[in-house]
Amino acid sequence: CAPTAFELPPTRYLPPKSSDGSQIAYIHRDGPTCIADHTNERNNIGLVFYPGFLSTMRSSKACKVYRYAVDNNLECTLFDRYGHGASRPHYASDDYDGREATMGRWLDDSLEVLDKVATSTTSARQDRTNENSSSSSSSGGNNKQILIGSSMGTWLAVLTAMQRPDRVAGIIGIASAPDYTALLRRQIGCHKAWVRELDEKGYVDLPTVYDRRGYYRIHRELIDEGDAHLLLDKTKDVALPDGIPIRLIHGLDDEDISSQYSRRLAERLSCSGNPNVRLELIEKGDHRLSSPEHLQKIHDILDEVVKDVCNSSYS
Repeated sequence: CAPTAFELPPTRYLPPKSSDGSQIAYIHRDGPTCIADHTNERNNIGLVFYPGFLSTMRSSKACKVYRYAVDNNLECTLFDRYGHGASRPHYASDDYDGREATMGRWLDDSLEVLDKVATSTTSARQDRTNENSSSSSSSGGNNKQILIGSSMGTWLAVLTAMQRPDRVAGIIGIASAPDYTALLRRQIGCHKAWVRELDEKGYVDLPTVYDRRGYYRIHRELIDEGDAHLLLDKTKDVALPDGIPIRLIHGLDDEDISSQYSRRLAERLSCSGNPNVRLELIEKGDHRLSSPEHLQKIHDILDEVVKDVCNSSYS
């Protein structure tokens, strides 16, 4: 978190996966009450934050979400998916296999967190705290969650909602990057040297200012497997819970992911029959949207969605 932010609780880990020993890192707080009604159990909701590509659960936006949960006594879950942040292994470690870092793998991680961590049921709490547990749940607890995604995290949030519609009360997308792997494919295709590197090595190092190494290593598996999860293809059905609030926010000065991606996502989700989809474009907003005024805007949108959910019939 930023120096002005409060300190997050210690990181915890789900039990190692039997396939490769990897572990998902997470931060969680219980507090399944609603600011609008502290007595009505149907309004028990939580917040789950999905970081962007190679971002972490300790970013300024994640901290803002967690602080909101603390201030309003809501359940909140932050997590790092495979290869990211505090999860084991980290993408820069020797035992990390970049070929395993795919949307399908990250979606599985997201579902496991929703099923085992983001729930107020006693049985699920026991699952996540038992280091020797290998059990899983298909639906977790009965409390619903507002899924909050940043950049590519929005793509994962929507995919998660499609898999667990009974657990989702709302979605917030920040500088959304749906179908990010398709964008990577186009970007790589515009440079012959990158295409050659991908063909010869099975990966390509793309320059970036967001990593201390100065590049992102993109494996072919990430791009190819991503095709199975594309959302903007209008031939595919995007089934989400009826009427849930969906709010998208995007900066007009975003040089990494064009605001057109949020426009297209809003159109796609609206066309699926949900009248409760809204897009807000931010003047002079960049991709990070991490300035104090932008973080306050995210706070205000989150507050709006929480109150919408608490006063609705779909919670």
